[in-house]
Amino acid sequence: MRAKFKSFCGECFRIATSEWKESDEVRRILMARGEKTWDMLQRVGQLKLSEQVPIHYAVEKLSNEVESVGKETHSPRWYKTFILRHLRNELHIKKVRNKYVCDRERVDVTVARIYGNPPMISLK
Repeated sequence: MRAKFKSFCGECFRIATSEWKESDEVRRILMARGEKTWDMLQRVGQLKLSEQVPIHYAVEKLSNEVESVGKETHSPRWYKTFILRHLRNELHIKKVRNKYVCDRERVDVTVARIYGNPPMISLK
């Protein structure tokens, strides 16, 4: 956050400008990650439909990906809710006979790549 002061002493100015540079750098990195994620999701959207599998497959895939990186894990219900809220369109999730199903190929492509780009999801 930028200070509202119009003038600084020499030391304060060096500290403030270094903080501004760091925040601008972080913002630039997050924007680049967001663009990569958006591009990847656009490519996934162009995939043709393939085998439909239960949503449990996507939940397992995402939880295994999180565990392999060593991050804090959540319950399967949390992962299911996250997938239904945020990845419903990308994974072509549909409800068939009171069960959710999704496209297997899209799950394989999306879950691994999306976890590599943290701005889309925060799992902490």
